[in-house]
Amino acid sequence: MKGNALINSGSSRIHLQEFTGGIAVPEKALEDIVSITVLSSRVVTVENLTTFHDCTDSRDLYIYLGGFHNRSKEKLLEMIYEQNPDKAYYHKGDLDVYGFAILESLKARTGIPFRPLEMDVETLKRFYNAGLYRPLSEADRKAMLSPALKEYEDIFRFMLEHNCKAEQESMKAIGLLE
Repeated sequence: MKGNALINSGSSRIHLQEFTGGIAVPEKALEDIVSITVLSSRVVTVENLTTFHDCTDSRDLYIYLGGFHNRSKEKLLEMIYEQNPDKAYYHKGDLDVYGFAILESLKARTGIPFRPLEMDVETLKRFYNAGLYRPLSEADRKAMLSPALKEYEDIFRFMLEHNCKAEQESMKAIGLLE
């Protein structure tokens, strides 16, 4: 994780902004954390490592997931949310059906009201217009029918009409994001 937060562990206090690339917290170390104070207004989970490294807004707290989250990341997120319920919680993932499945899994398994960040039709159109997309597979098309993903039918409609999906890693590399 990286960004604007303070981690208190007994007599130790870590200000994440002092670590340019962020820090990793092993699962065992979660037991030692007394509190995490988010000093920014947003907490952003990030699906992909390249995208995590591209996230440079030091006003936010970023947490790298590495695809679908595991129990230790859930515990970390639950601790952050319990101590910082007034913050806005976002997820930045791929513009494919599995990016949205990860988002829904995060919400269901942690109880945190995550919202998608840069996971909308306008962002996908930028990928599409730049030629940075891949065609949908049959598995993608089938997964889009899941009732758990119904709220994303607008973006899925665009994906189906244009036979496209995109990964967030490409955005900064070609100048689609600052």
